[in-house]
Amino acid sequence: MKIVFIAHAVHPPWSNASKSLTYNLVRALNTVRHSDRPELHFITHCHRHSYSGYEQEYADFLKNFEQSTVLDYVGSIDKASPTLYKVFKKLLKEKADDTIAHLIDINPLLFGLANKLQSRCPVVHHVYMPYFEETSWAKKIPRAIGAAFTYNLLVNKIIATSPLTKGYMDRLLVDTDRAVLLYPPIDTNHYRHLSRMRRKPGLNTDYTLLYLGVMHPGRFPAKLILNSIREVRTKHGLDVGLLAIVRWSQAESCIGEIHSYARKLGLEKAVRVEVRFLDEKEKLSLYNNSTAFLQLLGGFYAADPPISMLEAMACGVPPIATYSQSIPYLIQHSVNGVLIRTPDSRALSEAISLSINDNRRLGINARRTIERKMSYQVTAPKLLATYTEMLQED
Repeated sequence: MKIVFIAHAVHPPWSNASKSLTYNLVRALNTVRHSDRPELHFITHCHRHSYSGYEQEYADFLKNFEQSTVLDYVGSIDKASPTLYKVFKKLLKEKADDTIAHLIDINPLLFGLANKLQSRCPVVHHVYMPYFEETSWAKKIPRAIGAAFTYNLLVNKIIATSPLTKGYMDRLLVDTDRAVLLYPPIDTNHYRHLSRMRRKPGLNTDYTLLYLGVMHPGRFPAKLILNSIREVRTKHGLDVGLLAIVRWSQAESCIGEIHSYARKLGLEKAVRVEVRFLDEKEKLSLYNNSTAFLQLLGGFYAADPPISMLEAMACGVPPIATYSQSIPYLIQHSVNGVLIRTPDSRALSEAISLSINDNRRLGINARRTIERKMSYQVTAPKLLATYTEMLQED
């Protein structure tokens, strides 16, 4: 069995959903016993400066593949898809009965149509973002029509990373068995609770709320969070602070406003926001030095489920999250995390207090959730079974 991963701009640092998903899928497959392990190939494109400083890490990752092709950046997802298909076509000079193309962040219509016309091999598309959740029906309807055509005629299997995404795919498909649910693989051997880990220089507070992601009010309502922290500190007497690490340099203009508002509330020593990328060791350290992970999704949709939240849970850090996307399928309120329906300062301050006062039990249960549903030992056999089924059907 040969699996060809074809992905858009995948390289370290593994800082967004498509990169992290590809990285963990490959590493999960390599935990399968050698006799059952498929032969892996890899095709992607990216700016070389994008992984500057991570060259050795990238080289180590590429060792997982029998053959890998990393092209110079050739454009957006739509523009890149035909170019990457040409590389794939050269790899498969004729129809291959034992090969599967696994698409991640690649336009399945453009790739699938070319593949179908030339009868190359079965195609599986990994769907990890609820793109269909548009507020405008003008966008929703044509997107649904295009997706129905693509997934019924050009793609053999869809792997959905959440129940919400799978439910949407089921409504598009004539044969609902073609969509399978596979939560994102999480390396629970790496992401784990380290009781003896030294604290890194950072917040001098007893408790730390951690946020990782983009600086967008739909995911990071800064004033709401700061008001809630002040309420927890004044009314509940808990010395809690906020550490936010954001990825986009465009966020720098917002950071000054956040720090200014923190000073206004008297929280200048309890709030820190930075713009930088994190490697796997840095994330492990941050999770282990945090009390709770903030995942307050509003109108802006993230990967479903959010991978940073899952990594934090694997380290025994309970999430404080909203009832949005597929989060309620994973998080039970006051069992393995804290859920709030309406993000207001009162609800959030109560959630923060609960996450602190019952932190150990919530963290243990959060870890168990990831071990049970997303560890490599769980996800790799399911992925391998999906591949096997595809080849048998083809």
